[in-house]
Amino acid sequence: MKLLIVEDHQELNALLSRHLERIGFAVDAVSTGRKALHAIAMGDYDAMLLDLGLPDIDGMEVLEQCQKISKRIPCILLTARDAQQDKIDGLPLGADDSVVEPLRPLELLARVHAQLRRFTSSGA
Repeated sequence: MKLLIVEDHQELNALLSRHLERIGFAVDAVSTGRKALHAIAMGDYDAMLLDLGLPDIDGMEVLEQCQKISKRIPCILLTARDAQQDKIDGLPLGADDSVVEPLRPLELLARVHAQLRRFTSSGA
């Protein structure tokens, strides 16, 4: 399974990448919205972990643009924003779930697996 991590915090990006690779995922990691959109256009991903607070393009805009340039990719929002509205706003744009930072690795992994199961079983 191939994941795209979009996270501008370098240490968190590296930590997530190493952890997910160690358990068997193929991972591409980028730190900006523009790089994410380019990766999505060029790659084939099974799921995406998307930070909302990116330095160039807000994660919500990345999510919206992603739906225009790509087939459906399960997306889990990574956010330091604990506002319920951020989570609600992401759902109609294509987000499937959200996790509030600081991340709990086991919870995040469980959510990734749940999205992959749902996506695979739905035949999307």
